[in-house]
Amino acid sequence: MFSLEYDVVEYLILKKKNPNAPFFTLLSYLEISKKEQILNKRKNKGEIDLKNYFQQKKEIKAEKDRFANINSLIL
Repeated sequence: MFSLEYDVVEYLILKKKNPNAPFFTLLSYLEISKKEQILNKRKNKGEIDLKNYFQQKKEIKAEKDRFANINSLIL
């Protein structure tokens, strides 16, 4: 088949909750979410220790929250 860079289902859920949000705003939010997915994969492969994992996860969550607040996104 083929591989999409972003999760289409996640995009559609965001779009349904935020019908007036611009495409690139939602795409930017998905970029932040992708960082979290990559971090989870690294943890599962044992490439990162738990202390760094939790610190980075906390930073990503803060970034997601900040972005959502600035752009008035409903999550």
